[in-house]
Amino acid sequence: KLKKSLYGLKQSPRLWNQTIDQWMREQGFISTATDACIYRKETAPSQLIWVAIYVDDLLIFADDQHDMRQFKDAISSRFQMKDIGDPDLCLSIKITRDRTNGTLTLSQEHYLRHVLHTFGMDDCKPIGTPLAVGYIDMPAVKDEPLPDVPFRQLMGSLMYAATHTRPDIAVAVNVLCRHMHQYNMAHWKAAKHLLRYIKGTLHYTITYTR
Repeated sequence: KLKKSLYGLKQSPRLWNQTIDQWMREQGFISTATDACIYRKETAPSQLIWVAIYVDDLLIFADDQHDMRQFKDAISSRFQMKDIGDPDLCLSIKITRDRTNGTLTLSQEHYLRHVLHTFGMDDCKPIGTPLAVGYIDMPAVKDEPLPDVPFRQLMGSLMYAATHTRPDIAVAVNVLCRHMHQYNMAHWKAAKHLLRYIKGTLHYTITYTR
């Protein structure tokens, strides 16, 4: 009896994806091979407009401001949209743009503070290395009962930061993620050591230049 899909139905996300995908293609956009939710369109020779979609949030990038305005007008005429201006926070990543110097800085300080709080490390003592000096990576004993610690949840949280704004922890995260299937308290201790390193480097950012 439903005339349209509603929030809460199992098929709603799929129907929304089909709707926005069809509309984007009608506007001449094509999705990239690496990510179906990122679309591109060539508006002129060597002039592009990109649209990244996360559920119903859109990030729009354009070489020409006229193309940007034209796209916003078109999508607003089809969907109920709200333009909130330059992005400030997207998927737990803070975006700071300096147009004068041509830089774009990404930070996940607030996200990592939340990770520290979630795993009870708000007040931990900072340390200078992602892994302990001389750390030797050893596998857990096969079929040994897993300790009752949220190791997998923590590594998943840190993997998100490592792949977006914190390449300095990527090696440590990669080493520890090898033990997602079978881990022990030594791995948990190493993970908490990594959190202590993060505690002292919360201010770290990654900056891209023009």
